Amino acid sequence: MRQAVPSLVALLLLWSCTLRSEEVRIDLPDPKPGWMAECYLYPDARPVLVLAPILPYFRPPDSAQAIGWLQTLATRTTATLRTRAAGGSLLHEERLAYLLPDSAYPLGRFQGQRPTAANPDLTYELHIDLPDQQLHATTRFGRPIALRPDDLAYIWNPRDTGGVSLRLAWDDPDPSRENFYRVIFNDFRPDTIGNFEFRDRQFSPGRPFFLSYTRSLGDSLEITVYDIPESYYYFIQTTEQAISAAGNPFVEPVLIRSMFTGGLGAFVALDPGQPLRLRLPRAAP
Repeated sequence: MRQAVPSLVALLLLWSCTLRSEEVRIDLPDPKPGWMAECYLYPDARPVLVLAPILPYFRPPDSAQAIGWLQTLATRTTATLRTRAAGGSLLHEERLAYLLPDSAYPLGRFQGQRPTAANPDLTYELHIDLPDQQLHATTRFGRPIALRPDDLAYIWNPRDTGGVSLRLAWDDPDPSRENFYRVIFNDFRPDTIGNFEFRDRQFSPGRPFFLSYTRSLGDSLEITVYDIPESYYYFIQTTEQAISAAGNPFVEPVLIRSMFTGGLGAFVALDPGQPLRLRLPRAAP
């Protein structure tokens, strides 16, 4: 009986707790008003800039706000792209033109007329002037990374007859410093592109390795490795952390590490180098 009394008391306490419910109101602070910018430069392609307003998580915009944003972008915003040589001298300057909205970009975009050159010695500067905000960022192309068929190995899992893991290696573009990479696996099907970011410290010196990316047998695949700047690596990492924490009042807020001064966003030059295109084996050996 002595052992039953503490158990009965604990049961009564637990039952009383289940009867008590209390509504808790948590007010999430709205983000600071402003604009977010994303601009990606690719070799021999015209630069494209996308601007979007920063919105509260639980309050979608209304039509009046959307019209105001369109007017701001079309008539009161300028975006200027400058190209500088290694010594800092100005080689080219152009104002990006505003493009009318479409279904993919309801607020419109800005586009340059001159394709960018994938020269790691050139520096690109982007200046964005909005009515109440100015954003500035610089970037350079990384070293192109060429993938070869012998850089790829298959890891067969005897318990999984429908898939294979891939082991990928590539040459370090600059062994004198820590490098950052973005690896993209594209199997040409909707919503199945794999994006992964790495740094040299995660690998053995000389030839980094990415292990255990599993795909189905017989899939077509294109693998691209980008040499990316450290600032873009941390922008991606903190953005993914912020997305995971969005709308959850019980997690620690995440500060996104922007590549712009004066605002939030990314400005990066990506050279795909030489992607590796292949079809995976249809059957295990």
